[in-house]
Amino acid sequence: PVHPDPRYRDGRVNVLFLGRLEPRKGAMLLLQAFQQLQQEGLGIRLIVAGSGGEEAALRAYAASHAMRDVDFVGAFHASDTPSWYAAADIFCAPSPHGESFGIVVTEAMASGKPVVAAANEGYRTILTGEAARFLTPPGDVAALRDALRVQVRDAGLRARLGEWGRGEALRYDSRTLAPRLVEIYRQAIADRAPKSRSAI
Repeated sequence: PVHPDPRYRDGRVNVLFLGRLEPRKGAMLLLQAFQQLQQEGLGIRLIVAGSGGEEAALRAYAASHAMRDVDFVGAFHASDTPSWYAAADIFCAPSPHGESFGIVVTEAMASGKPVVAAANEGYRTILTGEAARFLTPPGDVAALRDALRVQVRDAGLRARLGEWGRGEALRYDSRTLAPRLVEIYRQAIADRAPKSRSAI
C-alpha cells in the first residue's frame, strides 16, 4: 500500500503523465487537451513526471497560456513510481507512435488506475473491453480531451475501470508469463532437436 502525497488530495481530479518528455511520448498533446478541459471549468490537475528534451517547450507552453494546476515534478527514480500512481485518479499515455507494448499502462492498471491512451499498436493489445473506449486516435487532441472529460466527470466509471485493470494486469505479471515463456522455449528446443532415424 502506498499513500498519495496529501497535497494531491484536495478534491481535484489528478491526471498523471509519467515518462520521457519527448514528442514520441505525446506530453504536448496531453497539455493541449488539458488546457481545453480547464477552460471548461473542470476541477482537474495535471501531474507531469519525467524529464527530457521537450521539457522546456512544455513549461513554456503552460506559462504562455497561463495554465493553472500543472505540476512538473521532473525526473524520478523507478522506486518513486508507485507514489505517482497513488496520487493519480487517471493515467494518460498519449504516445502517438513507437510503443511496442507500454509497461507504464500495465503499471497504472496494476495500481488500479483507469487509463486514457492513444490507440497505437502497443496499447491496443492491453486496453480491451470497456477500457478500449478510452483509446483515442493517435495525435488527436480533441479525442484525447473528450475521453479524459468522460472519466473526469464519472468517479464510478473510474473505479470500475480501475478494478478491471487491476485484475487484467495480472496477465502480464512475471509469475504468469514466466511459465508460458519457458514452455515456448521448450517447444522451440524440441522442434530444433535432431529427429531420430528409424532403424532400416
